[in-house]
Amino acid sequence: MKHDTIYKSEISYGLLGTLCFLLLGIPVIQILNSNIHWENYVIVLLIQCCTLLFVVYLFLNTYYSIEGDVLNVKSGMVYKKTIKISEIKAISKTNSLLSSPAASLTKRIEISYGKFNSVIISPKNQLCFVEGLQRINPNIVIKI
Repeated sequence: MKHDTIYKSEISYGLLGTLCFLLLGIPVIQILNSNIHWENYVIVLLIQCCTLLFVVYLFLNTYYSIEGDVLNVKSGMVYKKTIKISEIKAISKTNSLLSSPAASLTKRIEISYGKFNSVIISPKNQLCFVEGLQRINPNIVIKI
């Protein structure tokens, strides 16, 4: 029987709050400080609300799963990557702000695999996640 393990992404509520402010707060401030017809801003706010809902959807649907001998990295319907665990060379902590399938800016790890590939992720329970990978590939170098 195949055993799958799912690790949800750590969520940075500060990042989510900042995105909320940028997507909703700034347009509201512009509405209050302008003479443009409010109907135009209703349309802008509706679009911004839809964008914010999509961002929340991505945050809540970002996860990493170990299925057999592969690691699946998924962020909503936007990002999906499959990595052979046997190809993972190293896992290290990172402070990189690069866009990645990680819903946190502070608790990120970088997985190096293949010849020159890497992905930045943010599993909630990093220790269990790393142990799960090491059970399959004990040669992974850990730099956490």
